[in-house]
Amino acid sequence: MVASNKYARSVIKLIFKRGPLTRSEIMHALKMRQNAIVDVCNDLEAQTLIVREEPDRRRNCKLKLSPQCFIFIGLEHHLTGANFVAVDALGEKLASQSVELPQDQRLDQLLAATEKFISPFKCDSICALGVSDIGLVDPPHETGVFSAHLPGWRDIPLGKAFRERFHYDFFLIDRVDADCFAAHSRNSRSPHIYINIMPDGIGMSLRDPYNFWQRHMPMAGELGHLVAVPNGELCRCGNRGCLETVAGVGAVLERLFKLTGKHLTESEALALAASGDRLCETVLREAGEQMGSILAKVVGILGVGNITMRGTICAGDGVYFAAVRAALFKEVIYPMNRMLAIDSESRSTENSALGAALFARNEYIDRL
Repeated sequence: MVASNKYARSVIKLIFKRGPLTRSEIMHALKMRQNAIVDVCNDLEAQTLIVREEPDRRRNCKLKLSPQCFIFIGLEHHLTGANFVAVDALGEKLASQSVELPQDQRLDQLLAATEKFISPFKCDSICALGVSDIGLVDPPHETGVFSAHLPGWRDIPLGKAFRERFHYDFFLIDRVDADCFAAHSRNSRSPHIYINIMPDGIGMSLRDPYNFWQRHMPMAGELGHLVAVPNGELCRCGNRGCLETVAGVGAVLERLFKLTGKHLTESEALALAASGDRLCETVLREAGEQMGSILAKVVGILGVGNITMRGTICAGDGVYFAAVRAALFKEVIYPMNRMLAIDSESRSTENSALGAALFARNEYIDRL
């Protein structure tokens, strides 16, 4: 078995980190004897844990991890349900699914939905589960600590529940960190701030090529609960004037309802603003200015000028993002404001689940 052979584990980790390699390249990288490499690689091929890139080629053929033998499941738990993604050893997506779940007995609902999603895969091919949970998480203790949006979601022993049900390795990660983990491979700038504006909250993650900030400070990154307006509107977290109450999607739609009497969706509000509706423009602009002002303080403290904002409300060059950008450049001190690079993009509904799967893959291989 791979777990009982340190040389086999070393070969797998090396191929994972460097990509397909010949036996000679593996031998030189690990400084092993040729006969030892031959034995280890033959054994791994016999177990189909590694395969040849060119099956018919006998000499100097590159070896890669077998996609079928290393499958990782990612789950994003959000307010209305869950998103699932399965990836192989190469990080290629194998399957995905979104499910709506009732709030009652949510943990049991999550476990049942996970069991249904993984049922088509061979049990011995699944290596690990990665879960990106709603709200605050405590990864070292594998606990869902608290969600301001999901009633009763407090101190949930996710690791214990998933391990007992499925008997796979389990890794817990914050939703925004998971989203950042999936996105960062497409962005080489480092370090990098990611801001996620989701329907049920605002979060932040800081990532460099080797790690992300919240790994050792899991309660960090709660951008949505920084106070933007002292003694302002009551937030679900119990404080007043949090950024979410003035710059979040829910806050924007609630304000528009009070002004118009209409229950608009996020897309409808953005479309009205794009068509020149002054009321929607003003509400979105003022929300963006609040976001930009808080973000300027974050940039000033961290000294990180590479920023990506993700979410429907800030995608493209709409009113909200333009206001964030203007406030950010205005309030960040010179000359730091000249070094800022901020962009925006839409957020895929399955991105956090994908990030959780990729995170589980990396952690599993690293711990072999």
